[in-house]
Amino acid sequence: MSMDPQAALSDKDFKRRARNLVILAWTVPPVFGLSFLLYIQLFTVEQMMVVMSTPVEPGFIVLSLAFALTYFSHFLRPVTEYLEKPTEIDAAKALARVRGFPFHFWSVFLIYLLIAPGTVIFSAEYYTDFVATPMDWFRISLVALTVSIVVGLPIFFKMLDLFGRALQGIRLERPVVKISTRVFLIAALVPLLVNTMLVQYYWTRTGYFELETFVVWGSLQILVVVGALLFMRSCTQSLSPLQSIVEGKRGITDTHKIMACSTDELGVLAGRYQELLGHLHLRRRAREIGNRF
Repeated sequence: MSMDPQAALSDKDFKRRARNLVILAWTVPPVFGLSFLLYIQLFTVEQMMVVMSTPVEPGFIVLSLAFALTYFSHFLRPVTEYLEKPTEIDAAKALARVRGFPFHFWSVFLIYLLIAPGTVIFSAEYYTDFVATPMDWFRISLVALTVSIVVGLPIFFKMLDLFGRALQGIRLERPVVKISTRVFLIAALVPLLVNTMLVQYYWTRTGYFELETFVVWGSLQILVVVGALLFMRSCTQSLSPLQSIVEGKRGITDTHKIMACSTDELGVLAGRYQELLGHLHLRRRAREIGNRF
């Protein structure tokens, strides 16, 4: 029996799904990151087996996962309490926690990824004959950057979708994360991911990485960010007519037209809203005339 994807969540379903997403966010990075380190030949298979058999790296993975589960279980408790017993006070607390989630998620997740390379290199240097160079630190930092995009971005969007289903009964006065922000994250980070993996691939195959390579790589990232800002601005322009209605800048009986600022689906939707408001305005005028008669 299939479940309606738009159905409201219970408190138990929300806790289970949020917990599963946190587990994925903290268990996939070690698997992907350590496998990628082997692929780019930063460590040998023997060295990696020693690193994973010592207590440092496995202990760090287990302790960080336990901390993340405890932290986010406590942080998201107002949301589960709202789903268990929805009241206005609980709704306000739940919404406040959801608004603060992006900062807390990325802060804890990125701190985890910043510490992880250090534990791997410490274990390799302490238990094997591996000696890290500044270039090794740079390469493993690129792997951490790759992991943050490959794992962090999808999990973050999945959590936002989960909040959307959990808070269906709450009317939002302003968005938690704007569509334009999502467009910027995808448009900026996905090309960054592709470029970083290409640099790592050709670095491994050719052994060539000089200042010229770094300059080209950095220049490409600047161009990507500029392009993402242009996409973000275009998306904001498309949403501006509808956003003016949401923010109450124009009343539902306003005689001014809603001017579409784009030729995509949002432009079509703005035109349809203009027709709807026009019909409502005519009905209100007809009702006023009938009342006077």
